[in-house]
Amino acid sequence: MSRKQYVLLLAVVAIMGLLGGGLVQISLPRATAQAAAEKGNEEAPFPRGYTRVVTTQFLQIVDENMKRQAFLGYEADRIRLTLFDAEGRGAIEMSVKKQGERFIRFYDPSGLPRLSLVLDKAVPSLAVANTQGVCAAALRADKDKTAIRFYGPQDKAGSVQPLLGLGNIGGKGALVFFDNAGKPVWMAP
Repeated sequence: MSRKQYVLLLAVVAIMGLLGGGLVQISLPRATAQAAAEKGNEEAPFPRGYTRVVTTQFLQIVDENMKRQAFLGYEADRIRLTLFDAEGRGAIEMSVKKQGERFIRFYDPSGLPRLSLVLDKAVPSLAVANTQGVCAAALRADKDKTAIRFYGPQDKAGSVQPLLGLGNIGGKGALVFFDNAGKPVWMAP
């Protein structure tokens, strides 16, 4: 990991910590007020400057120049939070889909996805893309198997096929070579 990537990772962690702290700060006073209201106290305490409920489908945060810095919104199939870089391009996206898939995706300065962390049906995976935004390697940890796959170049149809795989299937290690169609051609043991 380069120093630049390390600094970017630290910045992302700091931003997520600030967002989490802000959400806790907002939700705890509301929880106290709701608990008091449930006990029959209609004049429940509520901090000065807070509103009881804000209902919206989209929230956009801008800087002093009205340049978009963050977006939080509900879309047809998911809720999404996107943080933008200094040029206004999406840099980090977090999303939860109605079907349950959760992901965090990091984009490079050209806007291509380069790193994705996905949790789909309780199966985590991590994908790393090349400079064209095409998946180059992926790690997936399923219930009975863990696998790392390295992918070849994109074909004319726009898809990529695995070339090499390393894995743990049923407690046994495996090395697999794939053909250009993505079918296993050799496996050990």
